[in-house]
Amino acid sequence: TPWTVATTTTVRAKAFRTGFTDSNVAVSTFTLQCATPVYTPPAGIYSIAQSVTITCDTPGATIRYTTNGSEPTKSSTLYSGAITVSSTTTLKAKAFKTGLLDSATAVGVYQLKCATPVFNPVAGSYSGAQSVTITCETSGATIRYTLDGTEPTASSTVYTGAISVSTTKTIKARAFKTGLDSSDVATAAYVIN
Repeated sequence: TPWTVATTTTVRAKAFRTGFTDSNVAVSTFTLQCATPVYTPPAGIYSIAQSVTITCDTPGATIRYTTNGSEPTKSSTLYSGAITVSSTTTLKAKAFKTGLLDSATAVGVYQLKCATPVFNPVAGSYSGAQSVTITCETSGATIRYTLDGTEPTASSTVYTGAISVSTTKTIKARAFKTGLDSSDVATAAYVIN
């Protein structure tokens, strides 16, 4: 008859039958472990703060987590509701339950990064001067740009309005915002014929 093993258990069994020698003792240890926690939304690169929930498929398990990259222990912060991730963070979580082995550690790296700037009109060849605008989907981001082909830095020219391009130029732009990683560099080459 089958039975349920709900905690880590060692089972010893021996067979008996009249007229036969008793069997040897068979020993099996059933090691049960908490399920590894799962993050929603999953770790990744985002341009806005995320509200991260942590779940575990082991009923009654306690989830504990860290946001500084250290390994969670039974004395780490108890998960009780969504965690707001508003800057680049390494989130680690572990599930615990009496009678079960601790879960594997779930590691989630949430990178908060400005969206890459977009040029309008797009790069290309044009027969006359162009008025180029640069936008960024990250609200409140500062766009900085260069016209000499160098990578924009936090001290490059701040974009404040349309750039008049009347000769062949390559514009490079990057978005910056406190608390977020800077965007990837956007590059647009304008050839004016």
